[in-house]
Amino acid sequence: MKNKRTVLLIGLGEIGRPIFEILQECGRFTVYGLDLDETKMHVLGLTKEGLPRTVDVMHVCIPCVSKGKFVEIVTDYAKKFRPKLLIIDSTVPPTTTSEIHRNCNSLVAHSPVYGTHKNLEYMKWEMKRWTKIIGAVNAESAKAASRHSGT
Repeated sequence: MKNKRTVLLIGLGEIGRPIFEILQECGRFTVYGLDLDETKMHVLGLTKEGLPRTVDVMHVCIPCVSKGKFVEIVTDYAKKFRPKLLIIDSTVPPTTTSEIHRNCNSLVAHSPVYGTHKNLEYMKWEMKRWTKIIGAVNAESAKAASRHSGT
């Protein structure tokens, strides 16, 4: 059997946790998660000590309060985990994806999440219901994100 691709979710809140669960349930990936609130990690049986050094795909699911700070934080995570593909699932201002791409050596795409934030289960249902939209920095990033989103 082929090795499973590794996926890391940065942020395990309203967006990250449902994506984590969906990817884990599909069985095609080894899924990891990281959150500043370690209780969110412990609920899923995760620890910071168990994180891989590199990942195939990194989903960013953290709020963007300041574009500059968001770009800095995501760039730092990309440099630390060196993902082949970085997907921003957060709502971000225009050009954020391009700025992150210029700062790291990864394929980068923005894939906003649609749905109502009632609770985690409802958000998970919403994610499965809506067509995934992908905006990528180039054709290669778009193809990689599209293949991954076909989960």
